[in-house]
Amino acid sequence: MDARRFPEFRDLVKVATAAGWTIEMTAKNHWRWVPSDKCQPILIVSGTPANEAKFVRNLRADLRRRGLKV
Repeated sequence: MDARRFPEFRDLVKVATAAGWTIEMTAKNHWRWVPSDKCQPILIVSGTPANEAKFVRNLRADLRRRGLKV
């Protein structure tokens, strides 16, 4: 299942892009989240997660660790 189908994922994309993050699909069907603060590491997540709730919860936690207010 494609992550873009999850409403919570789309909400996180909107928040991140508003904060200056760049989100793009890689050639290997993963999502690359590049923070606006270049001191923070790039986050790579699956493009086809198996479990929606766990995927969104883990993504939100990873984004918080990288300084995004979500």
